[in-house]
Amino acid sequence: MKKIKVALLGCGDRGCIYADYALRNPEEMEIVAVTDISDLKREEARVHYSLPEDKAFASVEDFIAAGIECDIVIDATMDKAHYPTAMALLNAKYNVLLEKPVCPNKEELLDIQKAAHDNGCKVIVCHVLLRCQESHQRRQDRQSPQHRNDRARRHGTLHRLLRSRQME
Repeated sequence: MKKIKVALLGCGDRGCIYADYALRNPEEMEIVAVTDISDLKREEARVHYSLPEDKAFASVEDFIAAGIECDIVIDATMDKAHYPTAMALLNAKYNVLLEKPVCPNKEELLDIQKAAHDNGCKVIVCHVLLRCQESHQRRQDRQSPQHRNDRARRHGTLHRLLRSRQME
């Protein structure tokens, strides 16, 4: 079987759960680029997937401009961003995996369908991972005090004084 090359757009919990498949099954899938508007999430994902700095992007436009070759892009952006990001990716001739809801209205859905058809691309729709055990465990881990403290230490934000009050 051919190894699938995948780019990740949106490096939050859901996107990383999909992308982590590559870490468990490196003979089947490889993450070739990550994109996120958050510097922190983008850098964490870049390191997590062992990518060089030139494979991490701040926007879908930067990713497209770089001409990264891949078999599919996991579009794990927020629901309201699906339409503009999917349209940009499809018009650049990338296959796209989207979670439901694909978009908020029928017109945008038909636009995505047309863009996929016109550009010879595939759109794969998957369902939310709310009941997935891995998703639940990852969410619990990220909300733990230990995880927050470890993350804060790495980024130099632990124990910042927010407010002080003195009384006699």
